[in-house]
Amino acid sequence: LETTGMFSICQDFAFSNGMQTTSSFFLGQVDEIMVFDRAMSFEMMSTYMIKPYDLVSARPVAYFPFSGKDNMLPYNAVARPDEMWVKATGPWTPATVVAIEPDTSGASGRTLVSVFGTNFAQSQWLRVNFGGELVAIEEFIPSGVTAYTTAVGECNLEYPVLVSNTETTPANNMLDAAISYNATVEDLARDVFARYTYDYVRNSSYVTEDREMVLAFDLSGNGGPRESLKQFFEVNTTAVLDNPSNFMIPLENMVSDKDQFQLSAVYFNKDFQVPIPIPDTPTYTICAWLFMFINEQVAPMAGGWKLVCMVKESSEVTLVYLNTKVQDEVAALWFINSFSDVTLGNNEEGYVDEMWVYSRALLPCEIVARYYTQEYALDFVKGKDYLQERPAIAMLPVSAGTLRFNLEMWIYPYVTDGMQTIASTDGARQVHDTLSRDLGLHFGIFENSLTFSIHKGCTCQPCPALVDMISWKSKVFPNKWQHVSFIYPFAEGLTIEPTTMAIHVDGVLRDMREFPDVIIPEIPEDMEMPLLLGQESTDDLTFRPFAGLMYDLRWTNNTYFNYKIKKSMQCPPKNHEQETYFEMNEGSGGLGSSGAVMGLDNLWTNTSYDDPTSRVSTTFYGDLTEKIAGEVGRFVITSRTACQKKRVVGGDNYQVTMTEEDGNTFDLNLVDTNDGNYHVQYSQLYCGKYDTNVYLDDELLHNFEVTINPGKTDPQKTFVVNQIPTPNCFGVQTEFDIQTIDEFGCLQAGHNDVFIITFDGPHKMNASVTPKGAGGLYRVSFMPMAPGNYHMTMNMLGEDGELLTIMDGTYFCINVCTEGAVALAGAQGIVVEEDMPGISDLDLSFPGMTMELWFKLPAGFDPSSSGPIYLLHKGGTNQQGQFAKTYELVIDGTGEVSASVYVGLGEIRSCVGNIQTQLTNSDKWFHIAASYNGTYFEILLDGQSVASVSFAIPMMVKTNSYNHPLEIGAGLPGGFVDEVKLWKVARSPEDIIDSMYCAPYQRLMDVAAYFSFNEGSGSVASGHGAQCTPEGE
Repeated sequence: LETTGMFSICQDFAFSNGMQTTSSFFLGQVDEIMVFDRAMSFEMMSTYMIKPYDLVSARPVAYFPFSGKDNMLPYNAVARPDEMWVKATGPWTPATVVAIEPDTSGASGRTLVSVFGTNFAQSQWLRVNFGGELVAIEEFIPSGVTAYTTAVGECNLEYPVLVSNTETTPANNMLDAAISYNATVEDLARDVFARYTYDYVRNSSYVTEDREMVLAFDLSGNGGPRESLKQFFEVNTTAVLDNPSNFMIPLENMVSDKDQFQLSAVYFNKDFQVPIPIPDTPTYTICAWLFMFINEQVAPMAGGWKLVCMVKESSEVTLVYLNTKVQDEVAALWFINSFSDVTLGNNEEGYVDEMWVYSRALLPCEIVARYYTQEYALDFVKGKDYLQERPAIAMLPVSAGTLRFNLEMWIYPYVTDGMQTIASTDGARQVHDTLSRDLGLHFGIFENSLTFSIHKGCTCQPCPALVDMISWKSKVFPNKWQHVSFIYPFAEGLTIEPTTMAIHVDGVLRDMREFPDVIIPEIPEDMEMPLLLGQESTDDLTFRPFAGLMYDLRWTNNTYFNYKIKKSMQCPPKNHEQETYFEMNEGSGGLGSSGAVMGLDNLWTNTSYDDPTSRVSTTFYGDLTEKIAGEVGRFVITSRTACQKKRVVGGDNYQVTMTEEDGNTFDLNLVDTNDGNYHVQYSQLYCGKYDTNVYLDDELLHNFEVTINPGKTDPQKTFVVNQIPTPNCFGVQTEFDIQTIDEFGCLQAGHNDVFIITFDGPHKMNASVTPKGAGGLYRVSFMPMAPGNYHMTMNMLGEDGELLTIMDGTYFCINVCTEGAVALAGAQGIVVEEDMPGISDLDLSFPGMTMELWFKLPAGFDPSSSGPIYLLHKGGTNQQGQFAKTYELVIDGTGEVSASVYVGLGEIRSCVGNIQTQLTNSDKWFHIAASYNGTYFEILLDGQSVASVSFAIPMMVKTNSYNHPLEIGAGLPGGFVDEVKLWKVARSPEDIIDSMYCAPYQRLMDVAAYFSFNEGSGSVASGHGAQCTPEGE
């Protein structure tokens, strides 16, 4: 301060040679000069340093605010020249926010935004205020600053954005600038503990000799995706299996995913469980795409691909989301139980794809974002700083021999001028030194045109080119998705043109060049070629990232024809058996649909889309053919795009109708779950066939027939057809029918039931129950072996073997009559054909035999006036009275009774007696029996012996090989015959007398044939014996 009361600002003066000159000066800006006539304390200086002065309390002797050319009193200042006055701001002046870019932050914060405005003073106190929380400045940019947003822990919020030059300087918020918080791709990639893609890596060394493959890997550290997949998987199988985040999947368990890409999801059931890694954190989230089968234990909304997320918010609270909606307690409990055993497949069956495990509880908006973010692309501008440290590299298989390939992808350039690299093998060598340096590939853009070169491999630029193509015909345009394809050598027509390069844009051949004198080195052996995506190299000098997006990269070792390029451009092939496919669509540095692309973490950008529904691509799953009555039938209609991609949202106009066999048509209930799935169910349907039609926009889409089959038989509704008939007399089979019905009144279609029908009375027996025709009808057959009253009980076996009473335990009592006989109307009598020739017991060819029966002569019978009566005759009518190889019991006109058996060639043994006296009483039943034991023959009438004869040499009855029939009562017209018994043993007179009034059922094993003739009426009589028991054996 000069004695004259003047002082200088930002400069000093010196006197030399009588002149005043500038000796030094300050290069910068000065503002807010105060001069005090006293010493100021530290507190006073701190108080007034960064806020406007209260001149009354501060009491400066001079104050120069430099707010204009006219300064405040009491002192004036001379400023010269005028150009020294500049417009500036300081920490003590308010800042004004004008714009924010972007105006959306991730729900978990850490989104870098640019805030633009005025009066942003560059000082240590400058802060950005996001919703009341101050954050530091990351970088000063023209007219603004950049800063990372703070986490708010909630979704769909909007907070004001302020900029404060100091904590005490108010902000000028005249424009109401604000930022909204929503889930972003960065949120979905944050705090990922583990992730499983379940995609089959073709053409790789990751498939074992047992055709199993390591499908997933750990994101929590220990290498994992931070290293190359090849390095990561070069471990022994045991080590992989010991890591809970990695496991082997049999290829037979690989199925198509929700968008029908083959071998891109896993089938799980009780025989193959899929492990679920759960982090050791208080909160976590498990999200997976699940397709649960429709079965008896129906999962909520089964039959369609659903995103299921289980969010453990605390030890007491676990929420379950289905797609984007929180589920109720019942549905949530179903999925919690499925996930809680740390595997999928113990108690459930279905498919799983794309599992994410987070070490935190996702916010509701992040769950919504997890569902709707189904398509990604790589944004190389977004991750330009990141690419030098972690480049995106695709490992491509290259076959030994002549170089052949097709590389195609979708690109979205932001700009197309200058030179850009889309992909290159050169820079990849700095990361993966695996490819021979004899060969290099480069694909790029130069001034709106695509470039394509094959050159000597090198790490330095420029590389000597073998083939270099700048295609002025292959134009690409900014801010537009375009499909590009590079082919070498190109196949034109049906021939492959050697050393010819071709470029397609949007499926159309734009350019092709032939290089006839170029020799491309042979590939020495099969190898994996690293392809650096979106950049030339990681060197500072040559680092020029592609300014745009990339999606859906495909590589094959074969050349493609034009039509295949067009076809693959329109829809990605579902089976990539002959190619390596990088959808680059999911995965934190992990797998695409059939391979691995590293370094995707910070490159993702959301490019999700949802095309219209294609009628021909629509799929159906569920109960489309048959269902059991009483059960709920379910099926799912899934809307798909022309490329078979499952629709993300609903809204299609479907209608489903069923038509009964009588022509009645009704609508089925349909639920649109707004995820491309439409759940249909039907119930309360009677058995029969239902013509089912599915309409889309009122036009028929699909037709199929559903058959409702009967359920399990209901014993209470099963009934006896008509009524139980009055049984015949004992010894005769009685039959009736049972109709089985389910609980809904449907007639059973098959015969799968087991019945136990018993009779308790003079004789205890079980009825024979056999299927009869169709429609669940059964024939019940029984034959009482003694007369009297019987109680019948009808039961059926339940599923657990328990007895279930039919018809509500209705009491059945039947009365069996005592006797019946057959009246002979003609001379031929009764004929029994041998229905088992060669094995029938009717020949009585045994060491002993017995014939017995009851007979009654017609009224007024005169033996002398009648011909022979063949009570029993093994032979036809034309053999009566002739020498026959048979046996017979005959009464002639003189009353002589003769029993004969054929025992050998030309030899018949007979026993003859006379019963003329006894036969005079024609109103009487006679019992006659003839017994032969090989050496002794005897005839008994009413238990009395009437003839006998002995033989020295034992001879048994010889088999009759002529299959003659058995005649009963021939020559006895008007007479009666009953209780015919042919025994396979010689019975003693005592045995004959003891059982002459009884049926032979107690000794049926010794009976060749027994005819009771108790049917009552008809022309057919039933017989039984050891070979034909009453039970039907």
